[in-house]
Amino acid sequence: EAENELKLFDREEEALEKCIRKLPEKNRSLVKEAYYTGTKIDQIAKKANRTPMSLYKALHRIRIALADCVRNDLNKQEGFV
Repeated sequence: EAENELKLFDREEEALEKCIRKLPEKNRSLVKEAYYTGTKIDQIAKKANRTPMSLYKALHRIRIALADCVRNDLNKQEGFV
C-alpha cells in the first residue's frame, strides 16, 4: 500500500510541475515567489504595488486552476478522459 501511495505522490508531483509550467509567466512567477522562496505576501505585494489581499485572492485562483489541471492530468493518465 505504501508503494502505491508513493507512486501516486510521484504522479501528482509530475502533474503539478507540468501544470505550473502551463501557467502564464505572471502567475508562475507569483507561485514561485510565494511558495518556492517563502517570501511573505506583504513583501511581494509591496514590491508589486498591490495589496496583500489581492495577492491572496490571485493565489487562491491559481491554486484552484492548478488543482483542476492536476486532477485532469491524473484522470488522463488513468484513462478516464
